[in-house]
Formats: sequence, C-alpha cells, structure tokens
Amino acid sequence: PTFRRLIESIEGTDGLVYLAEGTCRRNARACLENSVTIAGSYRVLRILVNPHRAPGCQLIEVIGHELQHAVEVLSNPRVRSDAAVVNLFDRIGKTGLGSWFETAAAVRAGLDVAGEACHR
Repeated sequence: PTFRRLIESIEGTDGLVYLAEGTCRRNARACLENSVTIAGSYRVLRILVNPHRAPGCQLIEVIGHELQHAVEVLSNPRVRSDAAVVNLFDRIGKTGLGSWFETAAAVRAGLDVAGEACHR
C-alpha cells in the first residue's frame, strides 16, 4: 500500500522519476540526485540504486525511501532547478552533516514499504 501510494503521488504531479543502477556519494545504498531536468512540461528526477549494497529487502526499502524524497520534490511545483532541490531539502531535511539531507517521512516510507513487502 505504501509503495502504491508513493507511485500514485508521483503520477499526480508533473514529474517523471527514473530509477537506475548507479553509485551515490558517500557510498550510500541509494540516492535521489539533487537535480531536476525540465523536459517539455515535465520535471525529471533520477534515483540511483546500488543493488550490491542493498541486498534482499533492503533494496525495496531504499527504493521506497528515495521515492518519498521524489514525492517531496515533486509536491512543490516551484522546485524547478538544482538549486531549488537543495534549498527544499535544506528547509525540510537538513541533518547538519554537510550536504547530507534526510527527512522523517522518507525514513518512515522506506520502513513501511519494506515491512509491507518483506515481512508478511
């Protein structure tokens, strides 16, 4: 249900989210790139996932987590540039660890998705 809610939330925006295998800064298991590309009437975001660092149920957890970050960006139609993405997370999720951002909603979404998908 949580994964479905995240997808439906994204579908209700002007956003497209690409999920690709890749490497994130700080060797994180997954990350939403702090950038937005404008393509016609769409805002395009990219989520990178390193499946070697997120085996089994950790993979769906980190995907759910990063999809929530995408929802956070796409829910604000004024976020249309890389700087605006950084400013948004600076307001809603700054951890004080340099450029490392986190939100409670993303932590919860990841845990909920993993719980629903893997612990039935």
